[in-house]
Amino acid sequence: MSLNESMIEDAALEWFGELGYAIGHGPHLAPGEPEAGRASFADVVLRGRLREAIRRLNPDIPEEAREEAQRKVLRVGTPSLNQTNRAFHRMLRDGVE
Repeated sequence: MSLNESMIEDAALEWFGELGYAIGHGPHLAPGEPEAGRASFADVVLRGRLREAIRRLNPDIPEEAREEAQRKVLRVGTPSLNQTNRAFHRMLRDGVE
């Protein structure tokens, strides 16, 4: 049996589900669908989900601080994609200052 993209995707979705991640299937997340959370595919961050995750992970901080954290996460931008990914990872790992 040879592997194909669908087999790998299904296995990854199953593993992430076992880890407690909410699983969403591509067609249901496309712009215009009820579960989309974005106006177009150019919107790479699902802002509603980000806002909810910040609230869930930081229930004891003021709403204003959560909004500021979301703004900072959405503003991450550096000259290279690699630097941007590292900066974003640092915020996820260490928190937003």
